[in-house]
Amino acid sequence: MRQGRFQVIRLTVKKRMRATLAALRETLLRRRNEPVPIIGAWLNRVVEGYFRYYAVPTNLKRLASFRAEVCRTWRHALRRRSQRTRMNWERFNRTVNHYVPRVRVLHPYPDGRFKASHPTFGKSRMRNSARTDLRGGRAVRLVPTATLSFTNTPLCMDTRRRKRRWRNFSMSRRRACIK
Repeated sequence: MRQGRFQVIRLTVKKRMRATLAALRETLLRRRNEPVPIIGAWLNRVVEGYFRYYAVPTNLKRLASFRAEVCRTWRHALRRRSQRTRMNWERFNRTVNHYVPRVRVLHPYPDGRFKASHPTFGKSRMRNSARTDLRGGRAVRLVPTATLSFTNTPLCMDTRRRKRRWRNFSMSRRRACIK
């Protein structure tokens, strides 16, 4: 839920979707003379697998267009099976609704998924173990790191200045500081 805040929108890359559709189109046209239940079961597995990867909350429009294009391609392949029978839309929609899965969100928002299965309810485990007595009251995790000794450098100097100063050191001076 946005609740007035900015939202990260995740969409399927168009180039990737076009490549998947092109491969599906080629396979459907190659397998068009197989029985409808076999092709339907195969399409169900393919589209379900695609949805399992790309079905995030803000991607439903792209998934709906993917499903529509798959259905259109399947109808095109079925209509090319013979010169006499035509697959009308009413009959085809019944077939599609039976075999091709509908678009739905399979991956909820991360905070909802995290709250449902985790005892910390979206908060960091490390927040309570961070020490605030170092570096001017900022919370610092206890992680073993290399200590650098600078001459006349106060301990509370911010990280950006320290990194900038470290970059200006010559290699021999850096080696001397690490020892």
